[in-house]
Amino acid sequence: MKKLIDFYYNLKAFKDNLKWMIPAAWNFRCWDYQYNIDLFSKSLEVTGNTMIKYGNCVNSKKHGRRAIYAAHKLKTAYNYYDDKSINYLFKINPLIRQNNTLKHTYKHSEKYFDKLYEVASKRVKEIEKNRQKEAWTYLHKHLPFFWD
Repeated sequence: MKKLIDFYYNLKAFKDNLKWMIPAAWNFRCWDYQYNIDLFSKSLEVTGNTMIKYGNCVNSKKHGRRAIYAAHKLKTAYNYYDDKSINYLFKINPLIRQNNTLKHTYKHSEKYFDKLYEVASKRVKEIEKNRQKEAWTYLHKHLPFFWD
């Protein structure tokens, strides 16, 4: 009887997991860490939502919110399609933009703009590195408590 009950719950979980696992499996590439990060963050998000909805432990809603927040931090830390960092730097110093009309108004402007762009790209890499470090620090701090 126990095996039959286990089979039923495994089948039910399999059906629920297919909704989000099929698109993740379709896009998954084992050699690209971005897909692993996406899969892990989606798994954390589903876990958090499940903990909030069906939580049967103390502070399950709090741990569920933390899991969803950790998933969000991972997505923002490793989302290279997000141009918020570079746009922020452009707002600080609009001369970084590669604008042809502005380039010709300055003497030796080509070298100047190349240097500005180099500085901006270094700052963006620093911002991304800090985001990634912050996301993993948050995960290491709170991950053991998700399943308490």
